[in-house]
Amino acid sequence: MSIQIFNKRKILVDNIVVGSFLITFFVWMFSSPLLIIMAALVYPMSCLFIYGLMKTSRAFRHKELSDIKKALLLIFGVVLILFSSFMLILVFSQPPIPLRFILYFFSLPLFLVGIAGLFKGLIINVYSPFQRKINIAIGLLTLLFILFAVLTAETLFILNLLLLSGILITNCLIRAALYLSEYGLILNSVKNLKLAIIIMDSRGVTQNEDNSR
Repeated sequence: MSIQIFNKRKILVDNIVVGSFLITFFVWMFSSPLLIIMAALVYPMSCLFIYGLMKTSRAFRHKELSDIKKALLLIFGVVLILFSSFMLILVFSQPPIPLRFILYFFSLPLFLVGIAGLFKGLIINVYSPFQRKINIAIGLLTLLFILFAVLTAETLFILNLLLLSGILITNCLIRAALYLSEYGLILNSVKNLKLAIIIMDSRGVTQNEDNSR
């Protein structure tokens, strides 16, 4: 498959994911305005938390950085983590906020991950048939887990939180194996996991270049 066809099919998957997000967003808007108001703070703070983790990790991983830069990165990362954690705890500790909202906010990005995995397996055929079937299966399983979590959010909160966390990790690993399969590789080492991340980044760069032409 040429890179142009690959990009067209990838854009199709991206459009499906964006469409799914918009539909879910509007359902949220009409079902509970409080969810939308909270989302304006919860998702940015969650991204800030992840960004802080990345900065903290970089301070330890990049040996070429000077001690001063490492210290600044570490301090910056820790400050972001503490600030975002405080804001998230503050939001979810308010008396009117139901505990199930934590699952709802966790479920939305995981829902998009499941949709993406499902349609990548169905539409993009440069990957190995085995990996495509695995991604379709995991995508469907993710959607079923989310439905179960939403329906039993009040009664099985801890179990659902653990299940969703586990399915998120599984999706990340399965997606990495999918990208590696395009090059005849398998996910059997940390080195190949890093290679999968590089492949995903390079795909993003290639798509941006094609779109700019």
